[in-house]
Order: sequence, then structure tokens, then C-alpha cells
Amino acid sequence: MQMQWRTKRLVLSSILIALGIGLQIAESMFFIPINIPGGKLGLANIVTVVILYLFDAKTAFVCAVLRSFLGSILYGGVTSAVYSVSGAVFAWLMMAISKRMSNGNLTQIGVSVIGAFSHNAAQVFVASVVLSNVWIFTYLPILGVASCITGVFTGYGARYAVKYLEKTGLCRK
Repeated sequence: MQMQWRTKRLVLSSILIALGIGLQIAESMFFIPINIPGGKLGLANIVTVVILYLFDAKTAFVCAVLRSFLGSILYGGVTSAVYSVSGAVFAWLMMAISKRMSNGNLTQIGVSVIGAFSHNAAQVFVASVVLSNVWIFTYLPILGVASCITGVFTGYGARYAVKYLEKTGLCRK
């Protein structure tokens, strides 16, 4: 029974990572009328939130790092991977902590907003180190507002996906 669960978790996680990479690449092709440099919808974050709620924080960490690294290397390059992975790791950390500390009182939407803001904060930090410029942090409030809006959007997507996958019985809860 334990081996069957591990295999099922591995297969479902792999499918979700591939979906996240696809969302990450597809998102770069969307036309967004409001141009906010560094601002994205964060659709691939749906996958991290789903895995965090369906499995555990450790699985979500591995999947977030793999998804962000592979997606960046496939489409963005090495520099993009540094920003993406740092954002994914910090977002995962903050989402895992907030989910655990809330004792189940924080929905996927709240966790997603925290993850979106944390992702942007980490990327701004990395940019300030790479460019040796602390003034980049003045851009964080603009990204913060955008991340709250997009975090709600991706949170609803994650909420819907978790409910659907729980109904299918593919994951144990």
C-alpha cells in the first residue's frame, strides 16, 4: 500500500511539474496590456500550491525547484533560472510556513497571495545583489500590489484544482 502511494505521488507530481512548465512557458506568450517589468500572472504557482495542499511541503519544495529551474532553462536561460529558482524557493518557504502556522485556516487563495508577494520580493532582492543597487527595492510596492491581484487569481485556480483532484481520489487526504 505504501509503495502504491509513493508511485502515485511520483506520477502525479511529475504530471503537475510538466503542467507547471507548460504554464510558465505559455504565460510568457500572453499579451498583458499593463506592462509591469518583472510582473507576471504566476500561473505556474498554481502547481506549487496544489502540491502543497495535496501532498506535503517537502514534495512541494522539490516540485517548485524542478519546475522553475527546468522552465527557465528551457525558455529563459541561466540568468532567468537564477531569478526564477530564488523566487520559487522563497515563495515555497513562505507558503509552507503560512499554511502550517494557520492550522488549516488559510485557504489556497491566501497562501497563493503570500507566495506571489514572496516570489517578487526574492526576485527584487536577487536583482539588487546582481546589480549592486538597493534602489530596486523602491519598485517592490508596485510589484506587491500586482502580486496580490495575481495571487488571488492563481489561488482560485489552485483551489479549484485541489477540490477536483481530491474528488478523483488520486491523492489521499
